[in-house]
Amino acid sequence: MQMTSYFNPGLLISVMIPDSWTASQVSENKFRLFSAPERGLDDFFDEYRVTMSYELVSPPYESEDNWLPDLVSDNNNIMARTYNHYTLISDCFYESDSRPAYRKIYAWTDEHTGLRLFQIQAFIYGGPQSLYMVNGAVVENLKDKYLPILESILASTRIDSQD
Repeated sequence: MQMTSYFNPGLLISVMIPDSWTASQVSENKFRLFSAPERGLDDFFDEYRVTMSYELVSPPYESEDNWLPDLVSDNNNIMARTYNHYTLISDCFYESDSRPAYRKIYAWTDEHTGLRLFQIQAFIYGGPQSLYMVNGAVVENLKDKYLPILESILASTRIDSQD
């Protein structure tokens, strides 16, 4: 698969994405990546594309201390309580471009469609007052094809200096 570099100047992020993928600026602090359209899900979507988004936000904690573990714990507890048939598949703390980060893969079932969704989520420390949230999603029947691509995109993340 041919990969190409995508750089988002607003978020100061570069990633490697498949040539067939596109990017769209959602807001000043968020962009989304889209796979080529996939077939076979016409009953649920007008056009189905695997997506991955990057968003720069302020962490939900006042302290400038090491807030990442608290964020991870709070987020995981909320998702376990609120997502239908939530299953944590894997998770780990790691470094992304020499920054503290956390990544998890989980699955859940959409209550309206009955579709089982697999998602990758990451939190990357941007600075004392900034956090990059990354979310990628794929339906179950395409997870073997796309989860490795989503993981590859995440692993390729490079962030220019922030604060």
